[in-house]
Amino acid sequence: MLVLNRLWQLNLPRSKLMALGLSLGADVPFFIFGESAFVEGIGEIMTPVATPDTYFVILHPAVHVSTPQIFRDPSLTRNTPPITVPLLSSAVTQNDLEAVACKSHPKIAESITWLSQYANARMTGSGSCVFASFSSPNEANSVIYDLPKNMIGFVARSLSKHPLHEFAE
Repeated sequence: MLVLNRLWQLNLPRSKLMALGLSLGADVPFFIFGESAFVEGIGEIMTPVATPDTYFVILHPAVHVSTPQIFRDPSLTRNTPPITVPLLSSAVTQNDLEAVACKSHPKIAESITWLSQYANARMTGSGSCVFASFSSPNEANSVIYDLPKNMIGFVARSLSKHPLHEFAE
């Protein structure tokens, strides 16, 4: 959407692109927002936050997780206290969807267990990828070097701004 906004010279403001993007999916506005953010609502309310440079080991358990199915699961807990931006740096966070996904997809649980040897491993959103953060590329690459042959993984570096951020005002 950012590229088309530039290519077609639409000059739509970021807020308009984000509203259009929300109709495509809850994650789309975040990528149009284009910077590190605390996200609320169904993915449409963002507050910019400063984040350190981080390297992530991401494992892909090669299973498909149905988001609607996870949200319909009767074992999904919905009692986690909300976090606010001022408390973000000191808050203990969790992914309530993780336990439900792990129960349905043992490969996710296996990935979390393996990666947890090296750092606090978590599932992304409603799944299925699993990640852990590291402060240097060497740390992250050494984990990937140890990755069992039956697992798929890679290293990704965080970005404070999307490379196409300037394609919208």
